Amino acid sequence: LQRKNVFESVKQSIADNVQFLESTSLNGDDIMKLTAEQQSFESKWNGLGQKIASVYVSGKSKRAKEIAAIDTMLSGWKERLDGLYWKSLDELFTEHSVPVAVFRSAPEFYANLNTYLDEEIRKARDEKDGQRYFRYQAFADSVWSRAIKPSWIPSMVASGKLTREQVDSLQMKIDEWENVVSPPLTTVYIIIGLVMLIV
Repeated sequence: LQRKNVFESVKQSIADNVQFLESTSLNGDDIMKLTAEQQSFESKWNGLGQKIASVYVSGKSKRAKEIAAIDTMLSGWKERLDGLYWKSLDELFTEHSVPVAVFRSAPEFYANLNTYLDEEIRKARDEKDGQRYFRYQAFADSVWSRAIKPSWIPSMVASGKLTREQVDSLQMKIDEWENVVSPPLTTVYIIIGLVMLIV
């Protein structure tokens, strides 16, 4: 361990992981797997760091300095993962031109998405143009059902970022929005009847 300088190896490993995060784009599942790896690494370090330092680093001040440096790097790695999680999810909305306000944490995500849904439901009730359905479709089909619900929501619930009740409340608002923008069944039957009559 002395020959290889274990502390430099640990620092290099953390630095490599942080560099990897900066050079790739990931979805919710990917980031949760990387978070589990970071937590495992940190747990092992917490169990072994003091012991390794007491054996291989002479002097209390130097030992404390080495341990503090690695602890700081581990905290930075964890913060980078969390920041990447919310940044990647925020970019998903931006890519599909869904104007949810920027968020950087679970409470902000939940609050901003709620605000967006409330506003869209209000607009859908007030407006009667064809755009209201396309706005719903752009969100529900392209973003929520295709990406967020299968790839992000499970990781949020598993990690405690959102509760199952919060997810259900968001889904209820999305269902309400769909009901507001969808034509009533009687209108659909009239249209089908007219088409059949013409045929």
